[in-house]
Amino acid sequence: MTKRKTQGRRGEEVAVEQAEKAGAGPGFRETEARIVPNWTSYVGAVEGVLKAAGMCRLDTSRVMGLTQMAFHLIVHEECCPSSVTVYDWCHEHVTALDRLGVLSEVYQAMPGTATYDAARRRAVGNIKASIDRGVGVILWGVDTGEFGVVHGYDDADGVFLVSGVHGGHDGSNPILYENVGLTFEGAPILHYQVPLEKVDYDPAPAYRASLEYYVKHMESPYHFVPAYKAGLGAYENWIRALESGRYVPFGVRYITAVYACAKQHAADYVRFLAEEWKELPSLGGAADAFGKVAGVYSRMRDVLGIEAGGPADLTSPVDPEQAAAMVRLLREARELEARTVELVKRAL
Repeated sequence: MTKRKTQGRRGEEVAVEQAEKAGAGPGFRETEARIVPNWTSYVGAVEGVLKAAGMCRLDTSRVMGLTQMAFHLIVHEECCPSSVTVYDWCHEHVTALDRLGVLSEVYQAMPGTATYDAARRRAVGNIKASIDRGVGVILWGVDTGEFGVVHGYDDADGVFLVSGVHGGHDGSNPILYENVGLTFEGAPILHYQVPLEKVDYDPAPAYRASLEYYVKHMESPYHFVPAYKAGLGAYENWIRALESGRYVPFGVRYITAVYACAKQHAADYVRFLAEEWKELPSLGGAADAFGKVAGVYSRMRDVLGIEAGGPADLTSPVDPEQAAAMVRLLREARELEARTVELVKRAL
């Protein structure tokens, strides 16, 4: 007998017969879907699920750009690490896959609502049905407050097999069916997305829509959740927090890592559009501007000692000298970003 740990509030160890794992019986199914490393875990989960299901062949930068996640910039007034996930999941996630030519269904239920437990029970059947079709599922709360992939299930133990930011391709601790929606105590939200069908489509409208989203997001005068700002306004929150000393060090490090990665993908995506998509011949200037913004974010990452593409120590403090250096770079980035927005608007 062996034991394996499971995620969630009822995360007790579950005994497993080794012999049952040797074969895939009627109560055991598994797909090839695994999360792809990405500081934006939603896109890492999307890319892993869609590519395993044969629904996407694009590189990561085009997935980031088309899903609009490369253009996100949301910051809490004290740089709470939740900044990167405070957006309208239901609307944006459906739209994200639509721009990749994938029809999907999104399910969400919030704790404290009358139907929350009923929604969690139904989630088990919905997720298993997708796995039976050979398609993984994007799920919130795998390993931690991040998105991950459900790539299989095992009825013998009553668990989903998952791949998250900590487990990667080797797999994370499974999630008991009864723990779905409860695995991240900081935000025990039930949210999962099931890809249904890949369709042939003209990507040109999606390219244009992604750039229009960038402009709208950057020029947003408010954010729908108090204490958060989006786009150019996010810089105000970020700078004010660092100048006042009222910031969460982990949050400062985390959002810097996430957005530095996103800005580089945005630059690569717009460069691709400028070179390969002939509908907007004046996009080259915007592509150069995106590259300059990404360069500033790379320097911000250097200030905090965060390596590109590697493991990062997000728990270290952010000292006054680092905060001051960050403020200077954020002011530079904001000026460049405002110029980039104008160049994109002219191209459109």
